[in-house]
Amino acid sequence: MFPLNAIIAMLLAACGPSGDGGSAASPVAIPTPEPTPAPASSPTPTPSPTPASGAGTASDGASFLGVQTHFSQGWPASSIDQAQSVDAALLRDSVPWSAGEKVRGSYDFSGQEASRINLACTAEMPVILTIIPDNPNYDGGSTVYTDAGRSAYAAYLNALIGKFGKCIVAFEIGNEINTANGLNYPAGSDSATLYVDLLRAVSQDVRKKHPDVAILGGSSNMIATGFLETLFKAGMLPLIDGVAVHPYRSDAQSVDMEIAHLNSVMAQYGTPVPIWATEFSNDLSDAAGSSGELVKMVTLLRAAGTYKAIWYALIDQKYYPNMGLFSGSTIKPTGKAFRLVEDRLLPKGKPQRVDVGDPLVFAYRYGQDAYVVWGAPRTVSFYGSASVVDAQGQALSSSGVFVGQEPIIAFGATGLSVGQGSVLADSELQYGGAPWSYLAEDSGGEHVLSLYDDQYSSYFGSRWTKPLRVTLGDAAPSGSARVVIRYTAPAAMAVDLGMCLSKPAKGDGVDWRIEHNGSVLQKGVLTGQDKLSGVRVDLAAGDHLDLSVGKNQAFGGDKFDYHIKLFRRGSGGTVACSN
Repeated sequence: MFPLNAIIAMLLAACGPSGDGGSAASPVAIPTPEPTPAPASSPTPTPSPTPASGAGTASDGASFLGVQTHFSQGWPASSIDQAQSVDAALLRDSVPWSAGEKVRGSYDFSGQEASRINLACTAEMPVILTIIPDNPNYDGGSTVYTDAGRSAYAAYLNALIGKFGKCIVAFEIGNEINTANGLNYPAGSDSATLYVDLLRAVSQDVRKKHPDVAILGGSSNMIATGFLETLFKAGMLPLIDGVAVHPYRSDAQSVDMEIAHLNSVMAQYGTPVPIWATEFSNDLSDAAGSSGELVKMVTLLRAAGTYKAIWYALIDQKYYPNMGLFSGSTIKPTGKAFRLVEDRLLPKGKPQRVDVGDPLVFAYRYGQDAYVVWGAPRTVSFYGSASVVDAQGQALSSSGVFVGQEPIIAFGATGLSVGQGSVLADSELQYGGAPWSYLAEDSGGEHVLSLYDDQYSSYFGSRWTKPLRVTLGDAAPSGSARVVIRYTAPAAMAVDLGMCLSKPAKGDGVDWRIEHNGSVLQKGVLTGQDKLSGVRVDLAAGDHLDLSVGKNQAFGGDKFDYHIKLFRRGSGGTVACSN
């Protein structure tokens, strides 16, 4: 990539003036495995789909991670320099249809958004363009729904390729179309059918003429598998090169489970296409937390087979003051984490999870000698000439470094050893699978919950028990059923239970109970925050330890946050609330 200043100089010459405790006992030594064993607790994913022609044949790590800019909202050209300074592999932006075709059938790319995209292209930065399919010149300004409107939209995409050439690697057709204003069709329309009709027009025109430009369909806020399934049913998959999702979250944990689930649902309707995370971010004000979650998200997304990922956004904005890689012109800790991942991890290839003998430790190996590790607190040591850093690249000890929720990163390591931790089970680190399960309990008994796909995300629930649900860190009962979060002991163990429950000041609270094989150990009514620590429980293999929560006197405002840990007897420990 060429520096922006040099580009501007070239253009001027041609055109004239014009950003929790663990013990070091009983270490388990893990040499670099050949090959890496699969983690016992990982979900069984649908095989990663083969990218369609427009997506290329593979997404090498060096081109995986990009960043969002907003030239269409007036961001300066200097943003390109900032993106280059963190080594972003690609940009995502827009040249709105209404700006580029103000007069029907006439294209004008002289505006600042187009000129700045042109600068990015000249700097050899690939660009994803998100183009919302509406223009006042067609179909009354609605999302285009007639043959003429769809043809005009496809023609505009072709004109953009004609202007910017091979710099354009993908078009995202619409933006967060599962939201209230995402698609603006006439009342009574079948939105799924009309949107797929639009994709068909784009596929027949743009895709045939420019097979190297990926067509991304289904752009959704969150990993909206339930919404996307309506589009799969309507015939979307053969018409696109990738499905676009925006997996915003403050905790990266379990994003790989949702990606695997989306792939499995796609497989029910045809050949799965690659998943592009065209927006992802977190809104954490804590610098260490934000940068650590970026490293974990990139690692989990890449390991799950996600094709591309775009951080939102390059620079802090008025309504999103924590999400930028830069605050103005100053790089933030998150920007340093982005650059570290981009420069030193992703070029090594797809990360593989290493089985260290404890499902509460998440260790991913990039290439042969780089590791990203986080999980339940304990010490970790690395072998070889290892250098160990935190998510921002700050040096740590390479022997006996303490790991927890924030990831540590090792380079030049030939293996690792992990100390024995005090935590035996954690409802957040182990969310979504054994030994945890989720149930609804009503007058008819207990009902096991599976993943239920809704308009925005997937959660453990069902269409018959709404609004009862369980997600990572929060849950809610219904008016007629209690929600049960169950731990099933895989072996005999003596544990100390710790827990934190919290909820906003809504409704009259929720009734909660801790039960061991149906016998109540502790109970209460949660109206703000309740904590437990040191609750001694002796579990036999197969025993159930349940958190059961129902409405208090009146139903309403019953969503609550939960975090449960089981500690080795006598090791103590408190549990922080999720929020």
